[in-house]
Amino acid sequence: MCTLNSSWLSSSRGSFSSGGIETRKRRSCVRGSAGVSIAGYVERSAVDYGFRYEFAGINSTNFADIWTHAWSGYLNLTAFGTLPLGLEASYSVDNNSYETWYLGVSGSARW
Repeated sequence: MCTLNSSWLSSSRGSFSSGGIETRKRRSCVRGSAGVSIAGYVERSAVDYGFRYEFAGINSTNFADIWTHAWSGYLNLTAFGTLPLGLEASYSVDNNSYETWYLGVSGSARW
């Protein structure tokens, strides 16, 4: 059995469907991924950041191959020396034009 899981879903466009006739023949699938990430920290201005790209593929004998490109990044900083702010974003698209994206903003206050 072959499963496909997605962990980030905020907005999506396109469609993904699975189905078919169950048979007694054993189905096989191969999954693989490769990625690169960059992260850093600037102590003087209290900024940390990161970026990640991942290419993943899954092929199977019971459905068409799926190849996915995914990008994500974050930026956190302390504004005015006391106000922590953060921005996080991600985007992915596959060879079937199925897209997902996420944008998050965070902040906190101390008094």
